[in-house]
Amino acid sequence: MAAVIIGLVLIEYYQVHPAVALLLGFGASILFISLFFANKIFRYSFSILFSLVWALAAFIVGQFIEKSSDTTAWVFSIVAFGISLLAHKRHFSFLKGAERYEYEVQ
Repeated sequence: MAAVIIGLVLIEYYQVHPAVALLLGFGASILFISLFFANKIFRYSFSILFSLVWALAAFIVGQFIEKSSDTTAWVFSIVAFGISLLAHKRHFSFLKGAERYEYEVQ
């Protein structure tokens, strides 16, 4: 998702050739993946940013459902943000408690 956004921004605002934008977006996604697994702070901040994207999507859906007020949109947004953070928290706690087993191949 980040690679697509980076590629589109490069094409639209910086008039970069689409093939170069595709390569730069692909390189950025590899950088994000390597930072995600190598750096704990980046992993947590990226998870919060990703949860905000889900919250924005839920806000837009809430506005589409209820046009007269933003209350539904805000409730959808808060619930989506909480569910996304909870999913990330469960994944990180699973990784912390994981044990490594080694097997012999016979």
